[in-house]
Amino acid sequence: MRLPDARHIKALIGAPCLVQRDRAGRGLFVSDYPRRLTPELAQAAAQRLHDAGFDIRVLADDMVLLDWTDAQCLAYYAALPALPLPPLNAAASPALWGLCRLLMQHEAPLAQQDMGVLRRALRLLAPADQARLQYLLETSLADALRDRRPPPCHAARLLIASGAV
Repeated sequence: MRLPDARHIKALIGAPCLVQRDRAGRGLFVSDYPRRLTPELAQAAAQRLHDAGFDIRVLADDMVLLDWTDAQCLAYYAALPALPLPPLNAAASPALWGLCRLLMQHEAPLAQQDMGVLRRALRLLAPADQARLQYLLETSLADALRDRRPPPCHAARLLIASGAV
């Protein structure tokens, strides 16, 4: 299983429209397909997106946020391999690499981890959001350890699989 991209979403919608990553981090993608399609075609596109595992949230200006369902998110994280941490290289952020190392030291079953944090990590995978992703994972790790809860250790698998570290 791999992360969806804009081409995949456009193919599901079946019409020319805007599909881009949501830079505000509210969902994986944002689209304007309801503006460009008749209500019947928009409903058919929404059904195809839903069948493919996407939640759709309509915004006030006829834009929609597209995000994976919890089940789809869980399936994606469950399919990520437990790869070893690669050696630190010049292209990787030392702070993100170290954070990944810490997360890997606190393995926990996926079902016990905070899916909200893991979902937000997926939304912040873009290189431009690296600082926000690092802050999210640092605070989530600290909060989980302080409260004696399982930290979002599968985020380390995400970072390794995506090449972020």
